[in-house]
Amino acid sequence: MLKTLAFVGLFMGSSSFGNSILHAEISEVVDIIFVGGQSNATADWAGGIEQKLKESGRFSNLKVVHSYHPGQWLRNWYSNGPNDSFCIDFYNPTETGVLEKAWKEVQSSGKKPRFVGFFWWQGEGDTGNARETETYAKRFNSILQLLQKHFEIESPLKFAVAIIDADMKSKNAYPLNPKGRTQEMVDGMREVLKKLGQQANGVAVDTCERKRVDMWHVHKKDKEKIGREMAEAFLKKFYSGD
Repeated sequence: MLKTLAFVGLFMGSSSFGNSILHAEISEVVDIIFVGGQSNATADWAGGIEQKLKESGRFSNLKVVHSYHPGQWLRNWYSNGPNDSFCIDFYNPTETGVLEKAWKEVQSSGKKPRFVGFFWWQGEGDTGNARETETYAKRFNSILQLLQKHFEIESPLKFAVAIIDADMKSKNAYPLNPKGRTQEMVDGMREVLKKLGQQANGVAVDTCERKRVDMWHVHKKDKEKIGREMAEAFLKKFYSGD
């Protein structure tokens, strides 16, 4: 993008016409990031991501689209196909998905939306069932593939995931653990998320050893820090060579 703009500016010289074209090229693109997941995926976390990405200066008119659903397993988004939370967050036949609405708002303003990243903090619920854990990566990648197709992304959608954790020793652990999850079950989900972060189009940041308010939920200050760390890992892997 920057190389193309530089060429246009050089070709047009210093004329006002050339400057107008250059300005139009720069202002027409809006880079969109989706940020979402389960109950830890709050505004504090999303704010940390947005702040770090904006500080980088790597994006054009960055727009962060945030939506999250406490207590929901990945199957609420996708099982054998898109489910309710997928339709709420992303897109649906009535064009009322949070992401698609943001996309169309950019288009209606005369600018060009560009979907450049997907940030995800979810999986605590899925620790309660071995099959949900085993099929998680396949279903997660199915979501990304549908988004890539629908929003016409040429290459695999770049993403960052938070590696979930749990404080089994928390005094509030068991009221929030009705299915009797064990550390082994949590570790199984953690391994799935780690491997997702090893994909060519992904990164993962661990949430272990963070301050928690109960078994599952990270303190708001650490959520913001995790958001910044995820954005930093995303930038390092996908934008450090620019």
